Amino acid sequence: RAPRPPRVVLRGAMNMDPAVKAKWVAALRSGAYAQGYGKLRTKDRYCSLGVLCKVLGLKIDRAGKYAMAPDGNFRPAIEVFPAHGLSMDAVEDLWEMNDLKGMTFVEIADAIEKGD
Repeated sequence: RAPRPPRVVLRGAMNMDPAVKAKWVAALRSGAYAQGYGKLRTKDRYCSLGVLCKVLGLKIDRAGKYAMAPDGNFRPAIEVFPAHGLSMDAVEDLWEMNDLKGMTFVEIADAIEKGD
């Protein structure tokens, strides 16, 4: 019998616009983005939150670490995404899923869909 995958739950609120959430989940599942780790973007690779930046049309700084905030300044993702309906806890969980747990984009998309 195959082992069951660990149960993944996003903490905190995901009060995202349903159309944005659907587009993000579709982008994660599309295969159009190579998965990266440790930064929002590294050359041609993205973490799951970096893909959300692309979906939202947010600029990512050259180092790949910061996203453009509504005030026009680059800030850490944990400070930017609450304005787009993701709680800080949800941002942390998504970072852990991508960077620490090594979950695939498809697995992360599943968690996002269940994270209502």
